Amino acid sequence: MTNEEFITAKRKAKFNLIWDSLINRLPKSSKSALEKNSCAFNSQLINHKEQYVVCRRVSLKYSTYIYSDKIYISKFDLEQIFLDYQSYLTEIREYRFRAQERIDNGLEVFQTDIDRLESTFEKEYRRLKNEKRYVETLIKIGGGSIKTETTIDKLSLYSIGNYVKDNRAKRKFSYIYFEFKEYGIEKISQLVWRKYKVQDILIEQKVSQFLEFCNKQKIIDIYDLILIPYYSKSLLREFGAECMQAVINSIIAFIDLQTFEYTNISFDDLE
Repeated sequence: MTNEEFITAKRKAKFNLIWDSLINRLPKSSKSALEKNSCAFNSQLINHKEQYVVCRRVSLKYSTYIYSDKIYISKFDLEQIFLDYQSYLTEIREYRFRAQERIDNGLEVFQTDIDRLESTFEKEYRRLKNEKRYVETLIKIGGGSIKTETTIDKLSLYSIGNYVKDNRAKRKFSYIYFEFKEYGIEKISQLVWRKYKVQDILIEQKVSQFLEFCNKQKIIDIYDLILIPYYSKSLLREFGAECMQAVINSIIAFIDLQTFEYTNISFDDLE
């Protein structure tokens, strides 16, 4: 598996969790919409098989709520944007550039025709901007973050330690690398509380170089390990997809071996 294939596979797996959470939270189209970030959302099953999100903008005018036209977003469309958000932004910027170029260099002579063309392009650009807001808000409702994905993309190798340190200080379950979240907040809290050391978890020879990296970056215990963004481009360039998967497998195997009686520890109590 190439590094790019590894990144895509991990992001797809993460997106599936986001989508499932999103659809479970959204009300059906027959019920009142979930409103967030000046947007209204419902889920709708189309042709009895494919789930869509119905999106509208909401504004308040003269004490009356005004809703924009509906936009339907499928799982596939949302996934493609999540997988490569920067390309999506580029497409929106290029649309506006091409539209203005078409207006400036078009064959329209009469002002009424020019105005009609400008209105058409402006309406489409407004739809694209609304769609961008919908996408960012839907990902957030599902438990993800476009901002976090962009940050991970841009992380340099030697800023990984600071990334981990900063997120550790926030003491929030949401910052845990997604493949470990399936163990639930109670078990993760117990693991973090016990402060298992990195060298006791990464014991295979195939991950020895990554263990050295952790030592240099002052990544010292299991809490640090489960905060690392394992599909970071910089990590994959340095260690490769096989090594990163081996690290993930080692952590999962270690967690699976841990059995204990739960004590009353909350994530906010952890350091």
